Amino acid sequence: MRLLLILALTLATGCSAATTPMSFQAYRSLLQERLDAIVEAGAVGVLAEVRHEGRTYRLSSGKAELGGQTPPVADGRFRAWSITKTVTATGVLKLVADGRLSLEDTVETHLPGLLPDGGKVKVRHLLNHTSGIADYVGDLPSTPQELRATDPEPRDLVASVAPRGLAFTPGSEHAYSNTNYAILGLIIEKVTGQPWRTYLTQRVITPAGLEQTILPGQNIAIPGPHAHHYAPLSGRREPQDVTELNPAEAGPAGEMISTAADINTFYAALLTGRLLPAELLKQMLEVTDDRPYGLGVIGTKTPCAGLRYGHTGSFPGYRTQAWSSRQATTQVSMSLNLADTNQLDEPVEEFIEAAFCP
Repeated sequence: MRLLLILALTLATGCSAATTPMSFQAYRSLLQERLDAIVEAGAVGVLAEVRHEGRTYRLSSGKAELGGQTPPVADGRFRAWSITKTVTATGVLKLVADGRLSLEDTVETHLPGLLPDGGKVKVRHLLNHTSGIADYVGDLPSTPQELRATDPEPRDLVASVAPRGLAFTPGSEHAYSNTNYAILGLIIEKVTGQPWRTYLTQRVITPAGLEQTILPGQNIAIPGPHAHHYAPLSGRREPQDVTELNPAEAGPAGEMISTAADINTFYAALLTGRLLPAELLKQMLEVTDDRPYGLGVIGTKTPCAGLRYGHTGSFPGYRTQAWSSRQATTQVSMSLNLADTNQLDEPVEEFIEAAFCP
């Protein structure tokens, strides 16, 4: 009997220890270890902000520049790339909430003649990438000089692929295309009478409290503290610095410059209902295993905490990630400044999983 009692107490103590929450110091150390592993796998540098259980952790690893000694500034600015899509989608859904636009409206309704099959493509199809419209990204320039010199507007980007027609019946399949969001920018302008950058700043960026986030237009620089980004371009052996480029080519699909803190603040405002009515937010977040892309938001499973919502972004030399739990109690936002490597998927995912499931 005494042996059984001792065994029971031992098991109880073991279970208690196994479920004891990790201390915030141990959690931070785990995050830093995982961030360092991303640099060891080939990133020049990486910065991140993690919010978990009421605490905020700002971290960085590696270097801000190739050959330099200074690490990236944890609260520095970076190009968010396709994380911009969630901001654009939120702006579009605000117009739906205002009754000025419907998810069932077609492109032809607002932009007659823009697409040969514009009467078949609805706003909903653009938001969730089920339109069948080709992606303009393959037509973009690839050298640092060209990236700085180009000055396309959304209409130019759409025109470059419109003659190809639709790859499938809208709504029947999913195929990611930046062109969808270029068209959404044009729809915003037609409905509001404002430039899309002005509208998104006034209706989304400012109300969400994003103080370091901008839509820079043709400005090639990243203002404020920032890391440098590198990519192998035009067959050159050494990575080329692509920090300065004209982000207007990304437009409503990816132009935004922000910080990890601002991006976490944005998703917290969105997911807790401060930016959209509950019914529209519910539609925005509707995802399935087969179609993890909602209305401007990706939803994927975590091993321990259900679905996480957010978006990723990438461009030669850049990679961004932003993920939040449904109630934004755990959040991760990060930016990598890269050289030439394809070995980062696993360590990046391990960092994100450590944040959600320590």
